[in-house]
Amino acid sequence: MKKTNLFLAAVILSAGSYLSSCASTNEASTPSITTGSSVTRETIDWKGAVVNREPPVWVYDALASDYESLENGELAGKIKDKYYVVVSGSRVKKTDRDLKLLESSVAANYMVQIAQTLNNGVDQRFSGSLSTNEDTQKQLTATATEAKFTGFMKVGDYWLLQRVTDKKTDKTTENYTVVQVYACEKDLWQQQAAAYIQQLGLNTDSADLKKAGEMADEIAASLKPATSAAVYGDTDGVYFTAE
Repeated sequence: MKKTNLFLAAVILSAGSYLSSCASTNEASTPSITTGSSVTRETIDWKGAVVNREPPVWVYDALASDYESLENGELAGKIKDKYYVVVSGSRVKKTDRDLKLLESSVAANYMVQIAQTLNNGVDQRFSGSLSTNEDTQKQLTATATEAKFTGFMKVGDYWLLQRVTDKKTDKTTENYTVVQVYACEKDLWQQQAAAYIQQLGLNTDSADLKKAGEMADEIAASLKPATSAAVYGDTDGVYFTAE
């Protein structure tokens, strides 16, 4: 896969099965994660490894879009009664600098990813017709790129280094993943979400986008927590997304 456009790379992760098993060692246990049927992920380093601290459960809940567990776990006090969004990014490790580059990319683009969750929410409301239309897709991309939001606080921030193996080809690569959780007061978020959706309905020939603009308050009120992920950098064709 060549360098991927942020919008094209953004995906809503399915609530896949992230299965963890911990071996008993003198160091922090290393969870082994399997995603889907063809890809195996083994966590080989993480943010707290140097101090012998295992990855918190919320990281895996967030990556698996397991919102029920996330809302009742370590971050419960920070996201309760708030709208929150999980944003993440992945990058193949080629040098030690890649983690810093990835963290900077996710931090710099988190508002774009938040806008992508809005785009996806609107698209789902119209049964996916917006993302399959080239003109509306361009407008969604352009609007997301310019999006600005206020009131979001970063309440979770973590990174993992995983060895990813394709079971069919045995190709293996080491990928960094950065996951962050941002939370905003619901009333403030719904106001901003409605304004964003209304903006989508302006200066467009798309009947669906115009209708979405008219339904902005209703759509904004119905939005659920979401997960958006993006691929950064040249992946050399060996990056495996969540299945």
